[in-house]
Amino acid sequence: YEDRYIDEKYIGIGRILASEFIHKNQKFYAFYYKENNYGEYFDEEGRTLRKAFLKAPLDFYRISSRFSRNRKHPVTGQWKGHFGTDYAAPKGTPIMTTANGTIVSAAYSKNNGNFVKVRHNATYTTQYLHMSKIKPGIRKGVYVKQGDIIGYVGTTGRSTGPHLHYEIIFRDKQVNPLKVRMPKELRLKNKDYNSFIIERNRLDDMILGDVLDRISSAKDESLLIDIMRQSNIEDEVIKVFSFNNFPSSSYGDLHPTQFFTYN
Repeated sequence: YEDRYIDEKYIGIGRILASEFIHKNQKFYAFYYKENNYGEYFDEEGRTLRKAFLKAPLDFYRISSRFSRNRKHPVTGQWKGHFGTDYAAPKGTPIMTTANGTIVSAAYSKNNGNFVKVRHNATYTTQYLHMSKIKPGIRKGVYVKQGDIIGYVGTTGRSTGPHLHYEIIFRDKQVNPLKVRMPKELRLKNKDYNSFIIERNRLDDMILGDVLDRISSAKDESLLIDIMRQSNIEDEVIKVFSFNNFPSSSYGDLHPTQFFTYN
């Protein structure tokens, strides 16, 4: 974790940089990493620890119209496809992007009204229609993070009342937002993944080096074992060590990765 100081005076713990959580004898890891200047937590394999997509892009009153291949349009009276989900909500209700991504459109059109389109990766895009207004600063090329407000509910364009029309586009095809199987998490790739592994290993070395320093300063064998167990070192490793073969004055050429593995 980070230490926080003001004018060289310690004021407390800051951001958690790495952590380990054990649940039912299973270990879970979290490492803080910045992608596109936004920081969040990933597991040891570079998978984000948050859900890839929010279930809904706003706090809504009700679903006023569902995805359909053939629906009577409330304005034109024509039967045609409705390729999204309509969420009825009061005018001005904040609308959030459901996942991290880059704005590809933020504009006005006759049918869509004020709308925003966000590309999340090569597979998924989302679209948000009929906004009363687009939030200032939301424009093409801007990177947004899951949960960021991108606009506000309205009834612009071809609309009969305040609502948000929300679409998920999967491989260039509109799909039902309430039924599509979304990825559980997103994984870092290419340069981001390689940079993450370097940062993960750096944090590992910091943590494990501190553990080894504590081990080397242990004054008796029971304290040594306590320190190792507090640090979640495997019992099999602890059994190997005693003051006969691991003197407290030095840990020689041993590297932290000899003690810890991800499992």
